Amino acid sequence: MSEPCFMCPAPKIALIYVFVAGQNPHYSCMAHRFATKLRENPGGIDHETIVVCNSGVPVETEKDLFSGLPNLRFLMHDNRAHDISAFQMAARETNAEICFFIGATSWVTRPGWGLRILEVREQFDPGIAGAMGNQGDMNSSVYPHLRTTGFWMDTALFNQYPKQVQNAGERYAFEHGKECLTEWVRLQGRRALVVGWENVVDVAQADQLPNGFHQNDQSNLIVKDRLCEPPYYG
Repeated sequence: MSEPCFMCPAPKIALIYVFVAGQNPHYSCMAHRFATKLRENPGGIDHETIVVCNSGVPVETEKDLFSGLPNLRFLMHDNRAHDISAFQMAARETNAEICFFIGATSWVTRPGWGLRILEVREQFDPGIAGAMGNQGDMNSSVYPHLRTTGFWMDTALFNQYPKQVQNAGERYAFEHGKECLTEWVRLQGRRALVVGWENVVDVAQADQLPNGFHQNDQSNLIVKDRLCEPPYYG
């Protein structure tokens, strides 16, 4: 992977991670993995790291989990719709041109993820892109979508999405319903892409990404989450 060449300075990226505060051992363990993997796998670009603390103000030991992450700042959120409302709030609080959204149980897998985001942006100009996709199941009213545990898009476009998600019951409509974020982006005439380290496919062909989500060894995934590990549907 080569570094993209830009006529203008590279767009600024805000990496937004959702942390469930409150000294919960499970989520502290997940946050420790996220932060450790991020320190081990730098993006290759300058970026802001925003940790959105759901459910309370973090204590110092919780803040220490994220020590050393680049340009770190914390935001507090009331957890009204878990990760989705946290993403929407944080995107309004950054001047970065691109938001890279990472859920509580997710982590980056290799160095250079920021360069990969910019490379794909320059080559394909997607409206929305992510590490994992779902081709949809109309029998269950699930539309093709990017999984919201690890996705990115231009901040301005994300903030134009017309619905503010206000409770946990609305999260699934945002992710995979008829008016979900992915479908809304496509209706704007923009592309929705599943992006691996080596390949890019349209969201409608998400299962065709070699070594992608639940495909062989999943080594092509830029972001993994808890469903990438056995038991896969736990």
